[in-house]
Amino acid sequence: MWKAIKNNTPVIYMGLTWGAAELVLGYFLHMLKAPLTGSLLMPIGIICMISVYMKTGSRRAAVFTSVVAASLKLVTILIVPVSSFYLVINPVVAILLEGLVLTIPVSLSNKRVFNKMIYNMLLSFGSISVGIFFYKICFLSFQILLKGETGAPALGMLSISDNFSFLITQTLISAFLIMSYLILYVKITVSPVMKKTFN
Repeated sequence: MWKAIKNNTPVIYMGLTWGAAELVLGYFLHMLKAPLTGSLLMPIGIICMISVYMKTGSRRAAVFTSVVAASLKLVTILIVPVSSFYLVINPVVAILLEGLVLTIPVSLSNKRVFNKMIYNMLLSFGSISVGIFFYKICFLSFQILLKGETGAPALGMLSISDNFSFLITQTLISAFLIMSYLILYVKITVSPVMKKTFN
């Protein structure tokens, strides 16, 4: 048992970090009605998945990170009124979808970014942007289905301009934040190793 826990430490640690960020930071951002809340929260989850993939090299581990995060978020169902169940279901489904859909883009963003750096950064940015866009299409579809079945408020009913911001503008912001993290990661961890190797 302890061996299994030790082997999955990155998954558990990053999953709990992601879930806690959704619980705490997400709560405050929504309370403050901060603009672009989703574009600020999404990079946290993807960065957690990237971190796990870099440590384990396993796409499955990256997906399970989202399962841990969603499980932590699901705990809030104990304090949310039954009439507002969608306030729990929406983020839980969003986290799980993010884990499933972003798995391949995450696997393209790894330690190899320092090799042919510009090419790999562009590849990572493009794949992450497309992955986030596809995830949002899936999530909007779920929202429309949820509204049709239960009458719960749905993002799918937003105006065209709001959907454009959700699908395009916020996607690019999230991708930019993720790439900023990757560039910083490379400068801090990879660059010193490369300098030591070639000096």
